Amino acid sequence: MKKLPLLLVASLLMVGCAGPDDQQIEQEFRSRHPGCDLLSTETGEGDSDNVYVTFRMRCPDGDETSTQALFQKFDGEWVIKWEMPVMTQPI
Repeated sequence: MKKLPLLLVASLLMVGCAGPDDQQIEQEFRSRHPGCDLLSTETGEGDSDNVYVTFRMRCPDGDETSTQALFQKFDGEWVIKWEMPVMTQPI
C-alpha cells in the first residue's frame, strides 16, 4: 500500500516534466535540416519548460553529424531556442 502514493507522485512528476513528443521533434528537425536523414534522437536533461534533444543525422554530403537543441515551452508550444553542433573526437 505504501507503493501507491510513491507511484502517484512519480507519475505526476513525469507528466510535469514531459517535453516535446517524437512527432514535434521530427517536425522541427525536418524544417531545420531539409534533405538530411534523421538517424536518431536522444532526449537529455530538462524540466517542465526546457528539454535538451540531440539529433544524429546524415546529410546529402554523406557526413554524419550531431547537434544539440534546446526546446523551450513558449505559450504552451515547444520551440527550439538554440541549436549547436556536438563536438566528437575519434576514438
